[in-house]
Amino acid sequence: MKNKLTNDLSLLEEMIKDLNSKYKIDPFWKNYEYSNIAKIKHFDLKELLQFTNSFGLLSSKRYTTFGNHFIRFYFGILIKIKKYFNIDISFPKIFKILNFFNLTIDDPKLTRKHYSNFILKLINSLPNSDKLLNIKDDLICDPIDTFELRDKKYSFNFIKYFYEFLMANNFANFEKSNFFLEIGGGYGGFTEIVKKMCPNIKIIYMDIPPQLYVAEQYLKSIFYKKVAGFKETKEMEFITQDSFLDYDILIIPPWDIIKIKDNLIDFFYNANSFQEMQKETVSNYCKQLSRIVKNKIVLLEQREGNGAIVNPVTRVDYIDYMKSNGFKLVEERLAAYGGHLRSDPSAPFCHSDLYFFEKTN
Repeated sequence: MKNKLTNDLSLLEEMIKDLNSKYKIDPFWKNYEYSNIAKIKHFDLKELLQFTNSFGLLSSKRYTTFGNHFIRFYFGILIKIKKYFNIDISFPKIFKILNFFNLTIDDPKLTRKHYSNFILKLINSLPNSDKLLNIKDDLICDPIDTFELRDKKYSFNFIKYFYEFLMANNFANFEKSNFFLEIGGGYGGFTEIVKKMCPNIKIIYMDIPPQLYVAEQYLKSIFYKKVAGFKETKEMEFITQDSFLDYDILIIPPWDIIKIKDNLIDFFYNANSFQEMQKETVSNYCKQLSRIVKNKIVLLEQREGNGAIVNPVTRVDYIDYMKSNGFKLVEERLAAYGGHLRSDPSAPFCHSDLYFFEKTN
């Protein structure tokens, strides 16, 4: 029997209420806030997480320019129908509509066959790649992009995050870490892999609502009562080792980072979300990381910064912020994946780097 991914709109409302009173979202994500909340309120979470969106999911499907506009129009119309006419309509199969009107593009470099061969080649180049077959993809959302390895079915995103795990683990060694913190992990895909690969590790997952809401619902559908959700952690005065006596994963918003005990975290990871923040926000996070992280940090970010951000955070900024807060850069490398899969890592648009930092004091 499959685990069930459910909606709890009262939880979402509580998160948004606290967000509006306690935190100021950076402009980049403020643009997504309204549409993401509307989608969650009006559509089934499982269906919402079946295609590419701003919750950290990728797909081998690409859309024409008109196709992208159609998706936004499509959501807007369905939301208005539900809101104003109180008609309970299910989420139609958007890919069938897009395919019918020839609005999708099967990128020849990202077809399932090519993707599976490419990503497996990358995975096999890293230590512990054989351990993929030791873990299970629960396929909670009935994903559209799947393929089989030795009679086991895996989703596009599960494999992508497993590859990220191997890249980070080559430096951080999760197996020797007791406490792990991730900020800005979308629906929780990377945290899922970390927990399945390292069952004994304790995790703090942090993001802004409504992304935090989606991650909580997703991770609870897999790890059940081992996840302390927003309401549970909200009641915690401090976050220490004892906070994990009954839980393996704590879900917290950014304004609760001050609750985390000094030097609790062995390893911190951020992929592609620092690059979407203002410089001041990233700088403030780095100051907190200096207090709570005692060992290692891995960042996966665009070296020139996100083009949608005015005065974006760049490679120079990451190194400077980390150095100012007691972390030294020990290695950096071009990532074959950096928010989007790169079949050709040397391509001009491939500009994401992995940065590996260690604490100096």
